[in-house]
This record gives sequence, structure tokens and C-alpha cells, in this order.
Amino acid sequence: VDSDGELLECWELSNNINALENA
Repeated sequence: VDSDGELLECWELSNNINALENA
């Protein structure tokens, strides 16, 4: 299991959601 990869995916997903909300 690549935990770092999963964390990075979650982090990018959170950033995308925040960007949409702040747009």
C-alpha cells in the first residue's frame, strides 16, 4: 500500500474542492 500516494490524492482532492468553493 502506497500510503503517501493515497495521502497526496486526498490532499489534491481537498484542494480541488476548496478551489471550487472559493471560486
